[in-house]
Amino acid sequence: AMNIVMNRNEELLIVTVGAYTDKAAAETEKAGIAMQGLQARISEVKNEVSSIWRVRIGPFTSLQEMQSSKSRLDDAGVSYSVIKANK
Repeated sequence: AMNIVMNRNEELLIVTVGAYTDKAAAETEKAGIAMQGLQARISEVKNEVSSIWRVRIGPFTSLQEMQSSKSRLDDAGVSYSVIKANK
């Protein structure tokens, strides 16, 4: 039988590694993350004037699931922040 651990707080964890006003810079950051064996994604946030491209890894459903990605970023000297989002 498989034991499935439910995430009772229904939160997702997202690692943000950068936010850029230049999409090319975000693509460069994403490529650097890929070299660490991690898959990042770019999301665009628009306002009336401009766009910001966020480079993120995740979402993860637990701290344990996120830990190996954080360790790889730490080893590579990449700074990041962790945000919580509701499912």
